[in-house]
Amino acid sequence: MAKLPSCIKRRSTNTYILSALLGALVAVAVVAGIAVSLAPAHISFTVANGRIISRPEENNPNEAPTKYYNITMVANNKSRRTKVQYSSLSIQIWFNPTGWVPGEANLTAGELAEWQRPGKATSFPILTKFFDYNNEVATISESGDEQLDDTEKSRISWPKCLVLVEAKVWFRFRLVATRQYTVRASCYPVDFERGVTSPINCTS
Repeated sequence: MAKLPSCIKRRSTNTYILSALLGALVAVAVVAGIAVSLAPAHISFTVANGRIISRPEENNPNEAPTKYYNITMVANNKSRRTKVQYSSLSIQIWFNPTGWVPGEANLTAGELAEWQRPGKATSFPILTKFFDYNNEVATISESGDEQLDDTEKSRISWPKCLVLVEAKVWFRFRLVATRQYTVRASCYPVDFERGVTSPINCTS
């Protein structure tokens, strides 16, 4: 049986090595591209609406109406390729350096429960009672204190409130989804007494 010349063997071996290297480089490039596409830094927040409203109690229509903070948070997915899904979105409305009111968006129904397409701005209406706090929770909590520094505390003065946002999200590029990320931002000043007349950009 005839043997292949040694030069042909070397050429075949080199071809296999080059093919393996190219395959590895392509795999690395794909993984790197997905990692960049799924980066959580693409999410930003704005306050589109913020005011105080009064509503009569359904069970006690003869009593004085209840006051609510009515706020609309907008999450902007600036990515051109990555989808995002929100697991939760909660806020803290700080009306003075030691007092805050909690609020949370309802994400269980409608389009808010679905994956949001790239480049989309998603609105989250939140309604929370104006007096939904007491002496115990109206102090800086362990979780809240980690998010506020001395500079932020010093500038809070009613009616100029500070709104802290925390969203838990997943990102997806094509068929690949990430682990859950936590995205936080702070929004100031939010004047609920006079009402928000133009969007307020939040900082991460």
